[in-house]
Amino acid sequence: MMIRKKNGLSLCLITLTVAFWGCKLSVSSDSQSLPQQQGNVAQSKSNVQIDDAKLLPESIRESASTGLEDCWKQFMREGNYRIALPEDFSFPPQSSQVIEALDSRIKGPFRYFYRGVKDYNEYDPIDALALLVVDASKLEDKGLRMVIFQPSAQQKDQYEFHWVELNMSLSQSVLDTASGRLVIETYLGDYKKTACYVTWNNQKKSYTC
Repeated sequence: MMIRKKNGLSLCLITLTVAFWGCKLSVSSDSQSLPQQQGNVAQSKSNVQIDDAKLLPESIRESASTGLEDCWKQFMREGNYRIALPEDFSFPPQSSQVIEALDSRIKGPFRYFYRGVKDYNEYDPIDALALLVVDASKLEDKGLRMVIFQPSAQQKDQYEFHWVELNMSLSQSVLDTASGRLVIETYLGDYKKTACYVTWNNQKKSYTC
């Protein structure tokens, strides 16, 4: 009888010990998972930002024609693109002393503009839209690219898009307009910048800068 009681007592102590350590592991596990949960929230916010960048900016959507919205959807179907985010640029701190309103232009990397000069002083309507975009499917070397949406010459109320092939990096470039014409401003370093006009070549059916 004594042996049985002793064994019963030992078994009880072992059970209590397991239960005690189980609580400790459970608490420790919860405390370790807290930063992970916070990380998931941060990741979720980042994903929301990226998802938003796959839409036309709200300021454009408010007045965009159906043709432009349809063309944007077609553009998105052809690749995993999104509008450039501030972290896609690599401006050094001193560049803000050379390029005006740099911060807001990075946050809004798009411009409506006149497509080009018809004759001496007559412009096309301000109906072309330029955006800096990123190929989100690339894990590395996501290089910024410029795409322009403009009304189709063949179909009324329809838009078409054109890639602007540039022999330079756009990681330190922003868009601007001068007298309604599209300009690319690029920081060169050493407190210097350069600028070029983007114009439509009607013969080649492409943009040049």
